[in-house]
Amino acid sequence: MKKIGLWLVSGFVCTCLMAAIARAEPADTVLLNGKIVTVDDQFKIARALAISGERISYVGSVQEARRLIGPQTRVIDLKGRTVIPGLIDNHTHFMRAAEYWDREVRWDGISSRKEALGMLRDKARTSKPGEWVLVLGGWSHEQFTDSQQPFTREELDQVLPDNPVILQLIYFRIYTNSKGLDALGLKDDAPDPRGGKLTRDALGRLNGVLDGGGSVRFALGKLPPLASPEHALAQARQLLADLNKMGMTTFMDYGGRGFSEKYFEPFRTLARERQLTARVFHAYWLQPESAPEVEPVLEKIRAMKPFQGDHWFDHLGYGETV
Repeated sequence: MKKIGLWLVSGFVCTCLMAAIARAEPADTVLLNGKIVTVDDQFKIARALAISGERISYVGSVQEARRLIGPQTRVIDLKGRTVIPGLIDNHTHFMRAAEYWDREVRWDGISSRKEALGMLRDKARTSKPGEWVLVLGGWSHEQFTDSQQPFTREELDQVLPDNPVILQLIYFRIYTNSKGLDALGLKDDAPDPRGGKLTRDALGRLNGVLDGGGSVRFALGKLPPLASPEHALAQARQLLADLNKMGMTTFMDYGGRGFSEKYFEPFRTLARERQLTARVFHAYWLQPESAPEVEPVLEKIRAMKPFQGDHWFDHLGYGETV
């Protein structure tokens, strides 16, 4: 009797599930014939997935997912490819990065120094003379397996004869070329930036290496501002599209030194117009650098009201450093 009862219950559940699917509205998008990594308690792998609006409405078999296909449904045959949950990065500086996203060369995952230099050369070829070529962090010498030699002014001059370049190593060093030194207004007799050091060769000539956090702040502060709000919007859209290609759907941004309201505006605009393609949450960076600056910062902190946004764009608190 117990076995019969279990079969009856199981059959009833399956019948109800089939009926629910049959009555369901057609989905907006259906993915078929894939490996859907659910990350549920059993870490099950499904074959199909359906999306309705902003929600996943079904995960399971291809046969049942087909029942959710209507005349307007977008159907994607995954042909065995894998679908994973959206990635969330809980500590980033992307809103500031958007300002120069179209000028950047990204060395993430590049293991050859020769290839890295080739990427700079390719960027220069597609840039106008005098336009900056930038690598703003995200790399280290140790990632290169062919050579870990520092970059020199002379080799950067050869690779980028008509464009100034900044290679930012973490937050403690800048490599640049002759065009870069000119654009930064640096001559051989230039004084060191506050908190930084301009290094020179044996003849006292600037060698294109700017050391120290003060040098990094100085160099980045000399980069030209965005041309227009429209350009800022285009940059933010492109950055988000590139993040989406890597599977990122949410990030938490912690601002950074020199961060200002202008960096929020493109993302606020996209959020207001419901055009964000990743959820964006942020903290406010307010870092006093002298005693008189402390009280004004404290006043701003007291006036903060986090959690006034929505699940697409919101302010979550104070950071990165306290």
